[in-house]
Amino acid sequence: MRLTPREWQVLERLAQGLTNEGAAEALGMSVNTLRIHRARILEKTGCRNSFQLGMWTQRYLPIGVHDEHLSQMAPAAA
Repeated sequence: MRLTPREWQVLERLAQGLTNEGAAEALGMSVNTLRIHRARILEKTGCRNSFQLGMWTQRYLPIGVHDEHLSQMAPAAA
């Protein structure tokens, strides 16, 4: 499993506590596009809901990570 750089950006914004609307605005995309990215993130991580995604994010996305490093952080396939 490997998230795209854009998916990591979406994940980071959601992990910061932004709403779908806030994250979409911060990334310059529509809310519908953000929801598509979020759905792909859920599928790729095997998470079924926002709670599980939050737990996954705590494990794989340390606080303070910069966007340029996100694509390098993808965990190895399980």
